[in-house]
Amino acid sequence: MEAQHKGEEFWGGNVKYVGLLHERLRINAIGKFWHKHMAFSSKREFRLRISLSFAEEFGVTVPEQRIRAPFDFDMLVDRIFLDPSLEPQDVQLTRKSAEMASLGDRVRVSSLLGTPRYT
Repeated sequence: MEAQHKGEEFWGGNVKYVGLLHERLRINAIGKFWHKHMAFSSKREFRLRISLSFAEEFGVTVPEQRIRAPFDFDMLVDRIFLDPSLEPQDVQLTRKSAEMASLGDRVRVSSLLGTPRYT
């Protein structure tokens, strides 16, 4: 029998774009999830996050690969950006998946004006 717990917190918010060429982020791994390099600011990204660490503390079995949560793609997805260096088979798979979700018209290839930076 699995322990009972109140549930997990769900976070949503805009990504904060910072000049990582001039500024070093001094934040934890969770904080890094909400930050990207200024070169990608044109994407105006919104992210969603859920952590299951609280559930694990209560002995709830957490899937290793992923969790599934229903949501409305049409409402949450404005555009889907593809890396210009993505392999053709991955582009095709992504476009096919987007079409299946009626989001095919939202797929764009990123200009990738900057080099990705990780801190």
